[in-house]
Amino acid sequence: MQDGTEFNLALQSNPKLNPTRQPTVEALAQILADYRAKGISSLTLSQAFP
Repeated sequence: MQDGTEFNLALQSNPKLNPTRQPTVEALAQILADYRAKGISSLTLSQAFP
């Protein structure tokens, strides 16, 4: 999961537009809990491609 800000030159060059990643970090725990409740699990790349 990534927020893409590092690829957006407008966000990089204008500090007023450069958002914090904190909302993404805070939402991740709830997103993962919702996925687990639906039976969806996460893997690292090394687990998915041994």
